[in-house]
Amino acid sequence: MAMIYLGVLYLDGRGVKGDAAEAVRLFRAAAVQGNDFGQYWIGRVHAEGVGVAKDASEAARWYRLSADRGNSRAQNNLAALYLRGEGVAKDPARRSAGIASRRKPDRRSPSAVSRASI
Repeated sequence: MAMIYLGVLYLDGRGVKGDAAEAVRLFRAAAVQGNDFGQYWIGRVHAEGVGVAKDASEAARWYRLSADRGNSRAQNNLAALYLRGEGVAKDPARRSAGIASRRKPDRRSPSAVSRASI
């Protein structure tokens, strides 16, 4: 989780000089180790185009990995992509029935990682 906390600090420029590329590097390092928050944040930076090219398909891919691990923020953001048809085929039914209802809730919500969902 330390990589995630530090990545958020770099992303926001809190206590360190803002550096989106460094934030992405830290998030990706956590994500490839299977950390659901790292996967969520990689999805989010792709969704927003911060430090990487904006890419809804790549965002959906990372959100899906995180959502499958029970991350509620990723579940919410993935559902929004399905609702809008961004990076995935538009599927409002999957938005409600196929994501949040079958996943366990995310009970780990560190305050440093609690920036508002997109």
